[in-house]
Amino acid sequence: MELLNVLMREKFLLIFLGSFVLGVALRSFAEISLAFATFLVLIAFSFFLLDRIGGLKNSSYLFLAVGILGVAFGIVRFDISEAGKKDPTLLSHINQKVIFQGVVSDVPDEREDSLRLVVEATKFSAGGQEFLASAKVLVVTSLYPKIKYGDEIEVSGVFAEPKNFADPDGKIFDYQGYLAKEGIYFEVHRPVVAVLGKDKGNPLVAKLFA
Repeated sequence: MELLNVLMREKFLLIFLGSFVLGVALRSFAEISLAFATFLVLIAFSFFLLDRIGGLKNSSYLFLAVGILGVAFGIVRFDISEAGKKDPTLLSHINQKVIFQGVVSDVPDEREDSLRLVVEATKFSAGGQEFLASAKVLVVTSLYPKIKYGDEIEVSGVFAEPKNFADPDGKIFDYQGYLAKEGIYFEVHRPVVAVLGKDKGNPLVAKLFA
């Protein structure tokens, strides 16, 4: 029985992941509103109720519920990742000096002479004006001060969009697409960085990274 439960959980996980990817793919090719994603969640909940209420227990209902829920989550996830890219306020400050605050949302990538940080930025300042926005920003800075996942930092530097480049063989590397897969559409190179706070990330993720 325990083995059967494990196999069922694995099947549910595979169905959810597959439908999640399908939802992201569908949203990337078509304009699908968040209202439709909410409607899918309601349908998934209906199938879940069919499985639980009135003695109609049937794993097929649960599989449908998980699959539909995965598609809905994929649509929402795509919209979240696109939010920063489409923000006209952020786009209007490309190649300008910008100051922003945010939390390091991934484990820092330490290179030989630099540190690459993914920052979930939320508060921006440019041209003497402050504004709120949400975007992932790749920050390429010096190795010191040491910065960890969950640190809240302030970054001051030139705001830019990633650019594709040629590798040693002359082939064009789709750097923009590579970063876009992680929802990153902006970057700042060699800025001034100040640590404002610690332990602002997910405690469980912080322990895993540690």
